[in-house]
Amino acid sequence: MFNLNTFSAFAVIALCSFSSIAQPLTNGMGIITHWSGAAGTYDSFTIYDTENNASAPLGLNWATTFHTPADPIAADSWKGTNMGDVFGITIDAEKNVYFTATKTISSGGSASTSAGSAGDGGVYKMDANTWVVTPFIFTGNGANEIPNQGNGLGNIAYDKWNNQLFITNFEDGNIYRFDMDGNLLSTFDPFNANNTPLGTFSGHEEAVWGIAIHEENGTTKVFFSRWTEDNSLSDASAPNNSVWSVSLDNTGDFSGSESLCFELEDNMGSFVSTISGASYPISDITISSDGKMYVCEKVQGGWGGFGGWNDLFTPGAHSSRLFEYVNNSGTWNMSKQYYVGNYNSPADADNTAGGVALGNRQTSSGFDCEKIIWASGDALRFSGYNNIAGQDYVYGLTGIPVEGNSMDPSSTDYVQQSSIYIDIDYTGTGSNGSQKMSYGDIEIYTDAVNEPTFTITNPTTICPGESIALNVSGGLNYEWSPSSTLDNPSSDSPTATPTENTTYTVMGDGNCGSRDTVSVTISLDDFNFSLGPDVDFCEGMDDIVLDAGGLATAYLWNTNETTQSISVDSEGVYSVNVTSPNGCNFSDEINVESKFLPIVGFSTPNDSSCPPASFQLNDASMPQSDDPIVSWEWTINGQESNGISSNVSIPNTGRYSVTLEVTTQLGCSTSLTLSNYLNVLDVPSPNFITEPDEIGHCDKSIQIINFSSDYDSLMWDFGNGFVSSEDTVTSYTYDEVGQYQINLKLINEFGCENSFNREIKPTTSIPFYAPNAFTPDGDQLNEEFVPYMGCTDSFEFWIMDRWGEVIFYSNDVNVGWNGTFKGNLCPVGVYSWKAKYNGAKHNQVKLGDVHLMH
Repeated sequence: MFNLNTFSAFAVIALCSFSSIAQPLTNGMGIITHWSGAAGTYDSFTIYDTENNASAPLGLNWATTFHTPADPIAADSWKGTNMGDVFGITIDAEKNVYFTATKTISSGGSASTSAGSAGDGGVYKMDANTWVVTPFIFTGNGANEIPNQGNGLGNIAYDKWNNQLFITNFEDGNIYRFDMDGNLLSTFDPFNANNTPLGTFSGHEEAVWGIAIHEENGTTKVFFSRWTEDNSLSDASAPNNSVWSVSLDNTGDFSGSESLCFELEDNMGSFVSTISGASYPISDITISSDGKMYVCEKVQGGWGGFGGWNDLFTPGAHSSRLFEYVNNSGTWNMSKQYYVGNYNSPADADNTAGGVALGNRQTSSGFDCEKIIWASGDALRFSGYNNIAGQDYVYGLTGIPVEGNSMDPSSTDYVQQSSIYIDIDYTGTGSNGSQKMSYGDIEIYTDAVNEPTFTITNPTTICPGESIALNVSGGLNYEWSPSSTLDNPSSDSPTATPTENTTYTVMGDGNCGSRDTVSVTISLDDFNFSLGPDVDFCEGMDDIVLDAGGLATAYLWNTNETTQSISVDSEGVYSVNVTSPNGCNFSDEINVESKFLPIVGFSTPNDSSCPPASFQLNDASMPQSDDPIVSWEWTINGQESNGISSNVSIPNTGRYSVTLEVTTQLGCSTSLTLSNYLNVLDVPSPNFITEPDEIGHCDKSIQIINFSSDYDSLMWDFGNGFVSSEDTVTSYTYDEVGQYQINLKLINEFGCENSFNREIKPTTSIPFYAPNAFTPDGDQLNEEFVPYMGCTDSFEFWIMDRWGEVIFYSNDVNVGWNGTFKGNLCPVGVYSWKAKYNGAKHNQVKLGDVHLMH
């Protein structure tokens, strides 16, 4: 078993410079992930320069520039205490960097790695401007989280075509699709459906690791690796590790099922040459601008061959290969294998550590794009293998010519003599032996060296029907869209003739193969100008004002007037040319036509009526010049109404004028007024009085005096069913006492009627008075006791002594008690009496006492 302590005393002379900055990434800045130490003491990644490589020594450590944050808060956020251990890296269009949590980066196995603040399934984001790292996606089973319990994630890729992220998960073998705000959009489960319990590895032939996004023939695809075998297995009977793809639809979501691209070649290196069919998981995939694929293995399962440490998350060394694959007519073929580092060279040189990226080669005249293939690796320089003077050990990064290299020491492209080495001393101890098998993914930020930029002929607002030259510079292979209104959509200066407001987008290649897209909007002058619809010139109307609006800068009428508006008094076609604020010419014309006014008339079935009078008025107007009447306005006795006819009610006697105003479809209006057109006739004046206005039971007769005038006939109705048309009625006697209404209806010569009413009521009471004493002593004064009362048709009267015996009775209101009983004068005293009579009501009763005195 390999002993890490063997290398603990090796020292490296690191001739490096450090730059303390925090800014967006610039061209050639590279990022490598590495172990952060058992306690998270170290940074989880390092940023370095790869661009200025013209003077980089070959076969020796290149003292390039390393970049760290100027802000202590940002610097602390890089530590393993925040991020834990991470492997995968990707960079979005805004230069933000994303990292995935891992268990695959410590030579001590998964137990020596640590999970950061986002957990085993966490994703971290480094802000482009501040370089502060914060959790972006957390571990969990909730919304927008990734489930993981100790297995970690694989890798991460940015999809620039759809602005989204794809992440592989060792826990369930799924690919997760997130938007740039950290919202889970969808997942894809290739191969067999995952059925492993939560917290366990998804399994060989189910796990996915390396991932990249690329567009092929207009279809965006996700390329990902399938992990089928590693050193934790006792044999290599399973299929070799492989790369697959799945297409995305036009929304950026997974479409269809996975498709095999290729399986790795058998590893025939000296460390595994005795094992038939061995290969190691593909941890990273990168694709060049011309579609070549570069894949990097990472030994898992511990040191040694198959059946090693049996910890699949423990990395190994010196058996991981780096390949280039080319797609020929839909078939991927291995085109070359690269040799990485001088360890075990010239036998194998398979020393990658899991990361691969493309970079530019600096020349005296600029850059050759994508000419260096960079890989993370172990023992890139190692004493005892073809050593050349200089530093003994380099662990970290190597840059290899993309054209390939050789393991033949006599060849000019021998691996050691053609490679650039960068020592990544992340512990700061200068002892690279302790860093063995502790490196991960790499990513290099590369813009187009000269980004395409627009130069557009001003103004970007043009006149309708005109053309404008679009200009773009700084790139190659332009593609403009939409192309329908361009003379040459592949030109750097096409002529555009838009028919509407159009945004033209151009996509082009940068000098280093990257693509850029920019847009410009060409607007048509939408000057809002109109003289309006044609106008009819009605006879008798005032001059018509034609107005071209106040927004133009110049006016010219066909009357040679140059004002905004003109007045016309005759028919004809009038036109005006105007100049818009953008200098465009617009014109409009209007036809003014003379029209005759309609002839107004109206009628009514009856122009006279008794009050309250109702009249129906009907339009009888005649339109002229094929200009129909469309509205009518009537005015009668202060009442206004609309419509082809009008119904009006007039309560009062008199003569009334009628006015009708009509308006035609073309707006011509005229009116007619007929004075005293409607006659509301006079009515009779009824009036009479009655004497009395109350009747009683003994007198039911009334006298009538008629004061009416202006009538020809009348009708009396006495309210009891009796009617009379006699004009000479002067009295009337009712049969019964009651409440009656006498109505007098008069009719005059026009047949107009009028009525008048009076009420006859029953008498509400009659007088009644009884004295309280009388003296039947023969002096002819107050000799009888008798009540005094008004008229009644019924009367009864009783006198009772003190024992209640009736001693006198009378039913004649004129006969009273003379103080005797049975011919004898009654004694002096108080006697009771009772009277019953018909008054306002039948059988009214009165009671009282009377003193008999002598």
